[in-house]
Amino acid sequence: MDSLKTTPGFSPPPPALFERWLANDSEALAAAALVERPSLEAHLDAIKLPMLVYCGDQDLAYERAKRAAAALPNATFVALPGLDHMAAIVNSDGVLREARVFLTRTSAQVGSAAARGMSSST
Repeated sequence: MDSLKTTPGFSPPPPALFERWLANDSEALAAAALVERPSLEAHLDAIKLPMLVYCGDQDLAYERAKRAAAALPNATFVALPGLDHMAAIVNSDGVLREARVFLTRTSAQVGSAAARGMSSST
């Protein structure tokens, strides 16, 4: 864990979260991490549902997250300033604030689309 403290784009998890991770089956987690997974990038444009993609701007996956959001036809991308991967996970206040905005906007869009559909079918 100490070597990770100097890894760019990574900050150590809070102690309670780290203890929960340690309680997991480490062999299963390691095996899951080693499995080759096919890329889904070529299929992102087929996902039509509204999606919120968020990522800390210090995360090593930041550019990939931006590309994924750009490939999704109905996605909203939110950059979380100054956060790396772990900080974005544990910063629930910032994430929840953005999720609430997204859900409020999406709910309003779905509601107005449903109203338009109902008025055109009558």
